Amino acid sequence: MVYREGEARVARRKNPPKERARKRSPRKPARKSSPKERARKGLPRTLGVRGSPPLERVAVTIVTYNSAAHIERCLDSLFAQEGVALDLVVVDNASQDATLQVLERYSDRIALIRNTDNRGFAPAQNQAIRQTRNPWVLCLNPDVVLEPGCVRSMLDAVAERPQVGTVCGKLLRLASDGSRPAPPLLDSTGMYFTPTLRHFDRGSNQPDCGQYDRAEFVFGATAAAALYRRVLIDELSMDGEFFDPDFFSYREDADLAWRAQLAGWKCLYVPKAVGYHLRRVLPENRRTLPPVLNYHSTKNRILLRAKNIGWSVFWRTFLPATLRDLGIVLYVLARERTSLPAFSFLWRERQRVWAKRRQVQAKRRVPDRELARWFRFRPASFPAEPSPMKIAILGTRGVPANYGGFETLVEELGARLAGRGHQVTVYGRRAHISYRQPTYRGMRLVLLPTIARKYLDTVVNTFLATLHVVRSDAEVVFLCNVANSPFAWIPRLAGKPTVLNVDGLDRRRRKWRWMGRAYLWLCEWLALVTPTEMVTDARVMRDYYRKRYGKRSTLIAYGAEPRPTRDTQVLERCGLRPGRYVLYVSRFEPENNPELVLRAFEKTKTDLQLAMVGDNVYRPGYVAQLKQTRDARIVFAGSVYGDGYWQLQNHAALYIHATEVGGTHPALIEAMACGHGILFLNTPENAEVVGDAGLPFEPRPEDLLRQLERVLRDPALRRELGERARRRARERYNWEKITDQYQALFQRLCRP
Repeated sequence: MVYREGEARVARRKNPPKERARKRSPRKPARKSSPKERARKGLPRTLGVRGSPPLERVAVTIVTYNSAAHIERCLDSLFAQEGVALDLVVVDNASQDATLQVLERYSDRIALIRNTDNRGFAPAQNQAIRQTRNPWVLCLNPDVVLEPGCVRSMLDAVAERPQVGTVCGKLLRLASDGSRPAPPLLDSTGMYFTPTLRHFDRGSNQPDCGQYDRAEFVFGATAAAALYRRVLIDELSMDGEFFDPDFFSYREDADLAWRAQLAGWKCLYVPKAVGYHLRRVLPENRRTLPPVLNYHSTKNRILLRAKNIGWSVFWRTFLPATLRDLGIVLYVLARERTSLPAFSFLWRERQRVWAKRRQVQAKRRVPDRELARWFRFRPASFPAEPSPMKIAILGTRGVPANYGGFETLVEELGARLAGRGHQVTVYGRRAHISYRQPTYRGMRLVLLPTIARKYLDTVVNTFLATLHVVRSDAEVVFLCNVANSPFAWIPRLAGKPTVLNVDGLDRRRRKWRWMGRAYLWLCEWLALVTPTEMVTDARVMRDYYRKRYGKRSTLIAYGAEPRPTRDTQVLERCGLRPGRYVLYVSRFEPENNPELVLRAFEKTKTDLQLAMVGDNVYRPGYVAQLKQTRDARIVFAGSVYGDGYWQLQNHAALYIHATEVGGTHPALIEAMACGHGILFLNTPENAEVVGDAGLPFEPRPEDLLRQLERVLRDPALRRELGERARRRARERYNWEKITDQYQALFQRLCRP
């Protein structure tokens, strides 16, 4: 298959399909290829074998430019890969040697795009990537040779790691004649940055003595052989370009690695995935490189940091990076004046570069103080399987979750941390937890007394829990709810770092009188100083604390993972029909607007029901008032948790979210994960979570009624919103990825 100039135009072959069909006898079936013939043609061995599962398909993108001496070895090693099926796209940048003649011999097994000029590595790779839609894309240099199990080893290593967006293997040096040096020399085991803002390949030119035989998280991967997740490609692409075309070649992979780190993605180094690379560009041979390559190197060094660097990393690296920059400027002026146009390019394109910086920073999820750990003079890496920690979680009613969002967070996060080998202790309130076993889902439970009153319940139990945790062996304390900030200093006095998740602006809830609001104002101020680290669950909350108080926080959202349920007992008990009801889940409080939802639904003309899930033990009169509705379609299910809750979520036709206070609400993202169309109250926090996966409404019954009738009239719109919601929840609110973020935060605090 051949494309020219990036167009999807297939070259005409001698025997068109219709002509071949006429020549073939209809009575004689086409002969099936034997396994040996399939192997010779590069077809997957298991295809066509009865009962064998389809192989995982990976796209491979290669850019060639005068690569005739190497490309054949590269392609042969790809066709020899075991356990995967590869779709190859090759872009040739107007080679002047025999590259195209070599590629023609593989024309039945590759898609070839011919450019009439040399567009550079980054733009040509983008051309190739746009031709693919595979879940994984392997960017490969034509001078790389892979061992037969290389790609399969990469895929196996990330099977249970959705937070990993990039994978790299162990690259060893390859001699120019294709031979492998003995003893083997390392070429790259991942990328690292120094405080001078230079990037290097770990282990480059060192003998391979097993020093890099452990799976580790590294800063990034060299694009000579890097496997990228499709979700990462879609998220980081700007105007359809994955690699920044301004880089042309050199450092484009470092730019991509930095952008991925900012967005919260990880790069995993897999030592079992072995390949060989003919390295021709090294920092020490700059004087022998073509002037055009040195020009791009100078330009891209400044472009790299202009797009990605934050103020914290800037000031941490200011002195060594500035000294290095001065040396480069003097060298260019004295010895390499062909690189001077790099500075004029940067000045001329400054507005466009700044616009790209805004796009990059808008996708940031990781603060600079966390990124700063990568910028060291020695290669930085972190174990893929961190050593176990002892973690104490305080400030909620406890687990099993039976109340609100914090309890759900504690159960899901704590169980996953415990499943990873960490010792997790969850403190709870004896008055609210009927579960009396010592452990739950791998977490150790400590139930303490409290005063079960509205204003005293949280603070009394948390105070007792902090005193208890001081005497424990916990290494790090995770405290939930801004109302507990006055007690965060107690574990810190005992040398235990404390993380506080502040949630939303709880003082805005209408349930609080002036005394409660005054206390929460105080707690908001104390949250700035008492914990070791503050966590916010939404970008809106992070920006609030930064703009109002100048306080930086770590942004970590909630997660959602739908639980399939076959049982419908709860639906039957409530008189609900699967797929025939609208779902509302929240504590019945005025700021959650259950009355608004009721009044809007009462005016709809539909045979669907409305399931109102929630309660309020502190305001039974308010709940009784809501239940006075005369609409028989409205069902009050009460508070439902566990399997019953997921029965209600899984079988709903539509979800309404009307909460006006708080950050990220677990019930909302769980509804998104179930693939429901979402109608949401138009607040900045809700809009941030839902994005384009739902329809907003203003806090007026008539506006909710308008959107409700619109989506009920249009089943296609409802399905489209549901698919968007499911995709957004899967990509942004994945529990494993969120557990990784908390784990990394705890690891940094207790094992710096």
